[in-house]
Amino acid sequence: MKSDESVQLADLVDRSDPRNVYNEVKSIFLRHYPAKQFRGVRRAFQITRDLFRGKYPGYRACNTEYHNYDPVSYTHLTLPTKRIV
Repeated sequence: MKSDESVQLADLVDRSDPRNVYNEVKSIFLRHYPAKQFRGVRRAFQITRDLFRGKYPGYRACNTEYHNYDPVSYTHLTLPTKRIV
């Protein structure tokens, strides 16, 4: 185990799979709020996933490599944001 001084947030969760990020966000959320309040967060994940995959009404799938859903930009921003909030 690394010392506290050398622990990186990126090392704590494998962000290559958005489900890992979702599960970690849920775990953090449930430490502070009732489970029924997680519905809005779950819905936000679903909408974002559908939007990036082109399954959201009126939108096409995102095909710009840098702005993809799996796993680089979206999942790398979501977890640190949740930790701050």
